[in-house]
Amino acid sequence: GLLRSAETNFNRGAEGVRLFEIGTSYRANPDGSVSERVSVSGILAGLWPAGPDWSAARREPALHDVQAAVEALARPSSVAWKADPQPGARYHPKAWLDALVRGKSAGRAGLLHPELLKRWGLRCARAAAFRLYLDVLGVPPAPRFSPFSAFPAVSRDLSILVPAGATYGEARACVEKALRADAELSARVELSDLYAGERIPEGMKSFTFRLTFSRPDRTLKDAEVAAAMERALKALAAQLGAVLR
Repeated sequence: GLLRSAETNFNRGAEGVRLFEIGTSYRANPDGSVSERVSVSGILAGLWPAGPDWSAARREPALHDVQAAVEALARPSSVAWKADPQPGARYHPKAWLDALVRGKSAGRAGLLHPELLKRWGLRCARAAAFRLYLDVLGVPPAPRFSPFSAFPAVSRDLSILVPAGATYGEARACVEKALRADAELSARVELSDLYAGERIPEGMKSFTFRLTFSRPDRTLKDAEVAAAMERALKALAAQLGAVLR
């Protein structure tokens, strides 16, 4: 299915594709029974980045690219890689690996065999693919949908100075954790500005977050919004040494 989708995209002018799908696979057992497992599979083919991204060189996928994709999907579990001398017809005999999670085989990843690409007529010199079994990954339950609030939301900007080595991910996780202290408060955290340079102290940089608050049952009070902003600022100060800009 992924090869067919990649072929369709290339035929319509795409220079590179990154596709995935989740589905059930079946395998016949020696005793005549059939094993059924849910897996996620992906394909990386052609030049990437495929768009006008001036900051990155366009190139074909390598083995480490598909390994990185698998490791990202397996988080927070870690992946160990093991070579196997039996790649089968799909994979390149010298560029594929078994993925192990908690000591169990979770799937495989590698470069696809050049003959397979030729048979499918894919317009690329190299492609990589993977398959991972979700039962081994221990995928958590799917997120549950919460209805949107019928009451108006309130947005506030929070501009802070943090050490230059602090990351956006650290700052955002800190803010989100602080805001979860009020279970009835819905909050969305977005980065609206990142700045370092003139008028910013040496060794520091500035983050500006747009925080959007709402409640499902009523309109928020100013005091509630102010308290949430204060919690976020205190958490940032304690964890990252942030100060209000």
